[in-house]
Amino acid sequence: GVLSNGNACSCGGDTNCSSDGGAGSSTGGGIDISAARCVYAFAPASAVVPDAVTPKSNDVRGWAAVARSGLSTTPSGNCQTGGTTATKAVAMATSVAPASLSTHSKAQAMSEDAVQQQLQLLLSSSLDDLYRTRMAQVGTHAKLIPQTFCFEMRVGGKVQNILEGLVLHRQVLAADEQRVLLAFVNRLCALGHERQLVGRTFSAPSKWKRGKGRVTIQMGCCYNYATDRQGNPPGILREDRVCGMPPMLHDVIDRMVQRGIFSPLTRPDSCIINFYSEGDCIPPHIDSHDFQRPFVTLSLASQQSIIFGKDIAIVADGEFSAPFEVELPTGSVLVLNGNGADVAKHCIPAVKKKRVSITFRKIGDKAQMRPFQGPHGLEGGPIGRQLLSGR
Repeated sequence: GVLSNGNACSCGGDTNCSSDGGAGSSTGGGIDISAARCVYAFAPASAVVPDAVTPKSNDVRGWAAVARSGLSTTPSGNCQTGGTTATKAVAMATSVAPASLSTHSKAQAMSEDAVQQQLQLLLSSSLDDLYRTRMAQVGTHAKLIPQTFCFEMRVGGKVQNILEGLVLHRQVLAADEQRVLLAFVNRLCALGHERQLVGRTFSAPSKWKRGKGRVTIQMGCCYNYATDRQGNPPGILREDRVCGMPPMLHDVIDRMVQRGIFSPLTRPDSCIINFYSEGDCIPPHIDSHDFQRPFVTLSLASQQSIIFGKDIAIVADGEFSAPFEVELPTGSVLVLNGNGADVAKHCIPAVKKKRVSITFRKIGDKAQMRPFQGPHGLEGGPIGRQLLSGR
């Protein structure tokens, strides 16, 4: 379609859109769209919009491609089909395109030899060695404008953007930094398999069916995702000792503070590292309020997608159906806050390649605990006492 102001509309050609915020009308017929207002992606009339980002109006994954394309979006009013307000959601995409600014870090880049030397050292590092390892800055960093998202639905009788507060920061870590950090967490995982990580830091469930083999390392605190064999309900287990976050991960958090992702007040004090093998997934959920908002996920090893929706259908083991999809490039950080954390559910469909993610979060006040510290978790635990020994 073409707007009255001359801009090209990437609605797929079977939808007419107004440019003044009025209603858009569908002439394609047979489109079952949802609850709310659609957000269309626009490009200048002179722009060539690839087929990959000009989906048909009922092509959900096509609209997810618009989200990934970086085209900015503008709400164009209520979508209508045959004069009737729409009743099933179709994802339509992002509001801020990732664009590079001219400023770059002036830090001295490490040589490839230095990177290789650090990678070799990490292969055989002890746990105490890892807690003496720091993140050296490698290369330069283009400061990219963060990407935000908009998908409006009717929730509780009110139309709202269920992705408000969802922000994607690209290239937070350079490629070589990712290599070093990946080697670091892989060594932690190896030590976990060797039973050298304290308490409930490490978990490696048997993969009894597709999607159920994800290995995790929890640091700072242990969160119980389901009622366990001891009868503990879901929630933070204040007395179950885990390793504290190592300096390497605090260095990564420092990088995020520099990028404005965290403030000193929201700086995280705990994390979970997820190791996915092919076919592993995370089912639909909203994260517990045992943790403050925002929380963030750093992606490593392979690019994968995360999907969002007010409701997410389980199609099969590791397969889910949701109206909005965001690709997570390696080295990127996804911030979940506001409606993006508390209204929209999210999940990771079965991954196609090995993937590692680190979700950083801050323990909430209601947990009444300090994060565990150090390689053996000897400090921290319930407020009111120092935990020097325990489970």
